[in-house]
Amino acid sequence: ACFFRHRQNCSSVGQWETGERIKILNSHTSFVNSCYPARKRPQLVCTGSDDETVTLWAIRKKAVIHMFQNTYHALASTFNDTSDQVISGGIYDGIKVWDLR
Repeated sequence: ACFFRHRQNCSSVGQWETGERIKILNSHTSFVNSCYPARKRPQLVCTGSDDETVTLWAIRKKAVIHMFQNTYHALASTFNDTSDQVISGGIYDGIKVWDLR
């Protein structure tokens, strides 16, 4: 599967080979700037948005697990190597690390 921004306030999961959209992740209220899958836990994805949140998703359920609040836009989001931390970067916030354990 591949992950991509679909339109202003949502991200999608699709087939890499065909580009076919499988699921839409819709919870943000503004532009989605990043979308990143967890390497060690493939059912998880994190997204960062101009709505000042980083969102942790359960792909199979298309459900939000947790929304991390920022003070400013979240421009980048990713997981650490073991997928037990979400890391994000914003305009003025610097780098934030949230522990999922």
